[in-house]
Amino acid sequence: MHKTGRVRLYVMLASILLFIASLTQTAYYVSNANDGECPAFLALLTGWVGLGIGGQLAWLANPLLLLSWIFYMRKKKAALYTSMGALLVAISFTFYREIVINEAGTMGDITGYGRGYFLWLASIGLMAAATIITRLTSHD
Repeated sequence: MHKTGRVRLYVMLASILLFIASLTQTAYYVSNANDGECPAFLALLTGWVGLGIGGQLAWLANPLLLLSWIFYMRKKKAALYTSMGALLVAISFTFYREIVINEAGTMGDITGYGRGYFLWLASIGLMAAATIITRLTSHD
């Protein structure tokens, strides 16, 4: 593997590590819930519920990020589109005022964002920046 390929691999691994680190932290804080916070791993596992109940699309950043990791080494244009899509969708979470807090569809007010959200955003932002730089400096 040549130097450029190695650097790209390290950047992708850094993004994956940031994502994994985010899962160990609090994603966001919410009122009307038992403990007032949502662990990021729980947000990842259950966030899809908000797609059908609350129309909240931020969770879709996760499969888009996964696709950008898959595409990054070979399909630069696809990686660019998926990582930028993931970034936009992830940032959209800051526009939500409330979120589904249980399977019954009960809504809770979002009162703040935890380290998990910002690490998740950093993971996605790193991939987005890397795909932009790769696309701009690529000769193919």
